[in-house]
Amino acid sequence: MIYALATPMGKAALAVFRISGGGCHEIISDTLDKNIGEFNKVFLRKILHDGVLVDVSTVVFYKGPKSYTGEDMVEIFCHGGFATLKKLIDLFQNLNIREAEPGEFTKIAVLNNKQTLNEAESLLDLINSTTDVEMNMALGVVAGELSNTVSELGDELDAIRVFVESTIDFDDEDGVDVSMEEVVDRLEALRLGFGDLKKQGFRSSNIGKTNGVLMLGPPNVGKSSLFNCLLGQNRAIVSPNPGTTRDMLEGQVLMHKTTFNLVDAAGIRNASVSEESMGVNKVLNNIDSFPLVLVVCDQEYKKQLKDLKGVINKNKSLVVKNKSDLCNKQGSGMCLVSAKTGDGIPALKKMISSFFASSESSIDQRFILNDRQLELVDRVIMSLEACQSLHSLESIELIAENLKSARNYLNDFLGERSSDELLGEIFSNFCIGK
Repeated sequence: MIYALATPMGKAALAVFRISGGGCHEIISDTLDKNIGEFNKVFLRKILHDGVLVDVSTVVFYKGPKSYTGEDMVEIFCHGGFATLKKLIDLFQNLNIREAEPGEFTKIAVLNNKQTLNEAESLLDLINSTTDVEMNMALGVVAGELSNTVSELGDELDAIRVFVESTIDFDDEDGVDVSMEEVVDRLEALRLGFGDLKKQGFRSSNIGKTNGVLMLGPPNVGKSSLFNCLLGQNRAIVSPNPGTTRDMLEGQVLMHKTTFNLVDAAGIRNASVSEESMGVNKVLNNIDSFPLVLVVCDQEYKKQLKDLKGVINKNKSLVVKNKSDLCNKQGSGMCLVSAKTGDGIPALKKMISSFFASSESSIDQRFILNDRQLELVDRVIMSLEACQSLHSLESIELIAENLKSARNYLNDFLGERSSDELLGEIFSNFCIGK
């Protein structure tokens, strides 16, 4: 039996413990003031250890295989204080329930065929998602859409392999008509199918990367004040003296369901102080790494924008005129705000969100694929390409070997290493008279 805290360690209203393994129902029942009458239902119970009350918690029993791991399971929803968590951990250890290794619950679920390997891998992508697009792609994999797509491609691969294997076994029989043109056409269609799968894959290493927004402009236009206003807290020092900000200051903010990494930086000018000059150079060296730059100016915006002309990339910049409380004259194509009064801030947040939303809408990927999965798809495609280079009937055995390799790579993709049962299918699926 294993246990794990399924929620982050820390002070909270609630925490969740999971226990999995044969006998967990009986051993946990002995710690409750009343028995659990039904599976898959929530019961309020007192948890006791040596007659001493540990916590008043809600408890759910799951009967395998109808559980997350496929084994008998218990979930305990307790109060989230440190002392409560420690007492429950002590209780589990005294009951000889072992603490689970990282990912062990999901590993057991895969071994018990509760989910495929790629579905399990995508759980982490779902947790790390920061945008609706990322979440929906990860959720689709968790829900089995990727497994279904790969399985359909695998069915066609198996069908071609059955045909080829049967040709090897019965090529000396009368009446066996082998069309290499048909084999080549089917292999090409399958290769294109796996090519489409790869195109639809969004690399998992890009999941969770927050959208970087750099605040750029001359000194004393109110960048730090605007930075604090957008964050909703005083993170940056605000001073009337130019050159106060000398390094890149970061903060995360949630705008319209999307998380952004907002960066306040040194004002752009020819600085005499070496530390400020280093800060300006740092901004200029890193500007291209930000997908969006907020060009902050004030009532002197015409001169300021002219001075920054060589730095600004219009395709990925948004001009923000600050201090609208002092001058509300607005140039075309800019957002008018006041960090002091808050006027225009909601509109600015909407414009930032819309910029990234338009970028996300162009993404045509459907699934999240990690490096391991992408490598396996590449190997499948290479095996199919090797088959296509063999056009003669005399090469049929080499085609069969490459198809076998492709199937093995696909099994590794799904976590099904022991699924090579095609020999039996040859005789059941093909009516050749034998």
